[in-house]
Amino acid sequence: MQKVNFNIKTQDFSHTDKMVDEIKQPLSLTVQITRRCNLCCKWCSEAKQIKESTLGELKFLADQIKGVGRVYISGGEPLVRKDFMKIIEYYSKRFKVLALLTNATSMDEKTAEFLKGKIKYAKVGLDGPRAINNFTRGNYDKAIKGIRNLINAGIDVSISAMFLKSNLPYLDKLAQVADTLGAKQLKLIEPVRRGRSFDYSKSLIPGKLEIMNRVKELKELKNKLGWQTEIEYTFWDNKTKGYSLLAYPNFEVHAWPILDTKVTSDDASVLVGNLREQTIQEIWSNLPAEFKKSHIAKYTGATMHKV
Repeated sequence: MQKVNFNIKTQDFSHTDKMVDEIKQPLSLTVQITRRCNLCCKWCSEAKQIKESTLGELKFLADQIKGVGRVYISGGEPLVRKDFMKIIEYYSKRFKVLALLTNATSMDEKTAEFLKGKIKYAKVGLDGPRAINNFTRGNYDKAIKGIRNLINAGIDVSISAMFLKSNLPYLDKLAQVADTLGAKQLKLIEPVRRGRSFDYSKSLIPGKLEIMNRVKELKELKNKLGWQTEIEYTFWDNKTKGYSLLAYPNFEVHAWPILDTKVTSDDASVLVGNLREQTIQEIWSNLPAEFKKSHIAKYTGATMHKV
């Protein structure tokens, strides 16, 4: 039987056979421990508030998702929880690869040192240089300080940014910042129209042709200037439909993004199960085949393009 393997060093999955039936659970799962956040990003997809799970409930959830190779701790902003360290301590002992999605604005030296050896990497949102990021997210200087604290603690950092009209001309500056900081990756992502993004004017989001022209320029600059930070980008289309499984604070599991809003909830996702009643393996077994294929393609790198 062909297997799906995970490379801890590169954080990449690889496979030699895409037979969906051979995989018994998702390759990756994002666990939202809160929807609260200390920022107010203009395009935020997770702004709708949901009551948080208790620490005890999150421990039960960990049992329900046992066997998943990679787990993302996400929000909202995870660090707003007072029991954040207890959650990380518990999950780090139960999952082979634990990663953190954060805005890093509250990432002080003590927290970064605590995370060393417990998470494999952190993914930090940053949309551009100071003025641009402060317009779309806020607290650029605190985010940069937080990234430095993570890197100084020996934790790999991946910076993620949305493709926006406001930041498209400045992505080379963001790439330079990422390279100067020593970030391993810069991931550029098309916004999903959910949450605040649902009302985000289409005129503020660049078209694919604009994006591809900018990507070409970034590639030329990367080769010319010798940036060491890897730059990747992705679009949302039928190849990525429902690729990500997201566990909400209320234990619901949603597959997203689903761009056909006629068949989805108001946040561009589809409810596929509930971890209070099902294990992640049971939810996966009932997942539509097209979502499984998208999930496998995404996490084996087939839909993430390198600059």
